[in-house]
Amino acid sequence: MGITRVATAHAFEASITRIGQRSAELTELQDQLSAGKRVLRASDDPVAATLAEREHNRLLRSEADTRALERSRSSLQLAEGAVGQMGALLGRFQELLVQGSNSVLTESDRRTISLEMRGLRDQLLNLANVQDAEGNALLGGLGVTHASGRPFEQVGPPTSVIPHLLAGQAAATEVGLPNRVDGDFALRNLASADPGVSGNTDLFAIMQRAIDTLEDPALSTSARSAALAHANADLQTGQDRLLLVRGRLGELLQRADSIGSLLQDRSVAGQQALSQLTDLDMVRAISEFQTRQLGLQAALQSYGQVQRLSLFQFIA
Repeated sequence: MGITRVATAHAFEASITRIGQRSAELTELQDQLSAGKRVLRASDDPVAATLAEREHNRLLRSEADTRALERSRSSLQLAEGAVGQMGALLGRFQELLVQGSNSVLTESDRRTISLEMRGLRDQLLNLANVQDAEGNALLGGLGVTHASGRPFEQVGPPTSVIPHLLAGQAAATEVGLPNRVDGDFALRNLASADPGVSGNTDLFAIMQRAIDTLEDPALSTSARSAALAHANADLQTGQDRLLLVRGRLGELLQRADSIGSLLQDRSVAGQQALSQLTDLDMVRAISEFQTRQLGLQAALQSYGQVQRLSLFQFIA
């Protein structure tokens, strides 16, 4: 009787290969299920991975634009509040001008009024140099040129205020806004060619001139009244200019809302695109996971059966 050689090495190797493949597939799917992502590495889907990286970069830019917009919005809101306070200060200063023109006032009365005027002028200077939380001068125009970071500095005598800023204001972009106001235009109007506002009206100089007029004992009543009336008219022009600046700030804040909505829409669209490229279909993946589990179990059972094969079993 002849003996037939039964070789089991190939069967062993094939079973081990199938078990390794099933294990690797199951591990990969487990990783995807844990992350909720279909594409974890570029090798999973090179095209989707490339497109997803592009969408991710767009989302990062959109997030950076949103953060910059919020900083600008905060600065503009602070600037709008400061300009509003300036308008209120000028209103009170004008009331004092009218009071100071009264011919029945004594020199002591005029001195009391001038002291309050000086306080208002000092407050205006403080507001002109107000900064946000990051140290950004809100009325710094295109940039502050002084090491102190303050766009306006009081010097004297004679008492005057000199600017340390580049006049002008940065233009708004599709997704960004300026975070500084042109303080030179708002408070001095020396370099502006805006057709809506005329006149060379340095508010600090006008206020100081009114104070000096009120404190000058040598002036006659008529001369004092005429000088104060002229200062009052100049202040009204400055008041109108501040209203214009405040209106522009309101427009910029409205634009900030529109830009914010645009960036939010872009972010949502980017998230949806990224999700479509990389997210995992959980229902389908769980079903596939169960199928692969069964496949691995079958491979293990097959390996177990092959492992039990031997020549003694055939002889028996």
